[in-house]
Order: sequence, then structure tokens, then C-alpha cells
Amino acid sequence: MAGRVMELAIQARTAGVRFDVVAGYRSSELQAAMHRDNPGLVAAPDKSNHPKGLAVDVSTPWAVAGQVWSSRLAAVGLKYLDTKSKVEPWHLELLQ
Repeated sequence: MAGRVMELAIQARTAGVRFDVVAGYRSSELQAAMHRDNPGLVAAPDKSNHPKGLAVDVSTPWAVAGQVWSSRLAAVGLKYLDTKSKVEPWHLELLQ
């Protein structure tokens, strides 16, 4: 996952899209605690790819713009990561 995210970051920067990774792997225990604290936003451990090491959350000026962010990043990274989350545009998952 780290290698794909790094490759995506390099390609994105070349295309003028900057982002910072703010979260990646989380233990099932941490994911469960985060879900308990905010069940409307954070998935349960069995529904999240963070405990499997297959998801990252990013911070970017476009994160608040939802589709704008997703479409700009998808243009450079769709072959590496799923960027089509309409609910969580900051959430990226490794394509299987």
C-alpha cells in the first residue's frame, strides 16, 4: 500500500494535485473505538479496510470539495486506488 500511495503522490504532484496522508493502518481495536465515538462517520472494524492496511485517509485543499477532489485525484491515480467514495472523498482504498 505504501508504495502505491507514494507512486500516486508523485504522479498527483506532477499533475498539480497535492495531498498529505493523515491516516493509514489502524488496529481493529482503534477502529472499533473510533467507530464507537463516531458511528455515523467511522466504519466498524469488519467494514473498514484500515485494519487490513488497505486504506488511507488524506488531507488536501480539495477534500471539502468532494467530487472535485475525487475526480482530480482519480485522473492521476485510478489505477492504484479507489477514489470514488462520495461520502468520504478523503478516503482512498487499494484496488484489488
